[in-house]
Amino acid sequence: RTSHTSLHAGDVLEVTDCPEGVVLVRAGRSRTLAEAIAHAQRDPHAAAVLDASRWWWILHDDSRPDDTCLAEQMEIAEAGKTLAAVGPKQLNWDGTALREVALHATSGARRFTPILPGEIDQGQYDDTSDVLAVGSAGMLVNSHAYREVGGFDPVLGPYGDGLELCWRLHRAGYRVNAAPHARLYHRQISFTQGIRQEPKQRLAQLYTWCVTCPLWLFPLLVVGLLPWSFLRAIAALLRGAPGRAWSEIATWMRLLLLTPALLKGRWRHRTCARQPRSSLRPLMTRRRDL
Repeated sequence: RTSHTSLHAGDVLEVTDCPEGVVLVRAGRSRTLAEAIAHAQRDPHAAAVLDASRWWWILHDDSRPDDTCLAEQMEIAEAGKTLAAVGPKQLNWDGTALREVALHATSGARRFTPILPGEIDQGQYDDTSDVLAVGSAGMLVNSHAYREVGGFDPVLGPYGDGLELCWRLHRAGYRVNAAPHARLYHRQISFTQGIRQEPKQRLAQLYTWCVTCPLWLFPLLVVGLLPWSFLRAIAALLRGAPGRAWSEIATWMRLLLLTPALLKGRWRHRTCARQPRSSLRPLMTRRRDL
């Protein structure tokens, strides 16, 4: 409908608005980024573009980058030979509060953020560089590294996909960086839907923990999570939250049903692992810091 030749922050495209050189691929019923990207890779026109591109910039439909966001990320990405992923600083939609500057997590994939609710951006996190992970929203990822480690896990999304992918990138010998001067405004719609999304977030955490833990811990973890889930359910009942109690049990049951996917996920980690798990320890959040 218009004659766009370039895109700017806030531009909204309709199907007929695509600038020259842009390939639009309908993702169909794709439920996760992994499925959507795999769908694009099967499209002959999109596949040609993806194959020819060294870097892929992943944007969520509820995110809006600054005009200079990509340039800031590319500057960092091109400066390091082993860099595989670069994430922007995320703010709320009107830019009045910080969302995240990289992802922080424990060895058990439990998320942690040092950012307080409503905290404004005063450059206090602008010295952030090497990190454990960055979110998939606004992620600039090296296409060769993405393929090498197997891409996003198809089980994860919208929660945990960036963390789990970056975990594998580290194990494969790559680095992950934050780009604090690259700004992305993110509604994070999936995180604003309240208690309905908590079971999905909990499942993503447990799944990531199971696929990244040492082999000896895996069976103990799967079995041990049953009594632990019951204890958490009882605690929820005592707090007068029966819905949350049921979600604890349901999450464990869903995790059990995902056993084939868990085994595939562990195999992906094993096949790309060239660095020991201990190499990630300096980048992880300690439990006592939670």
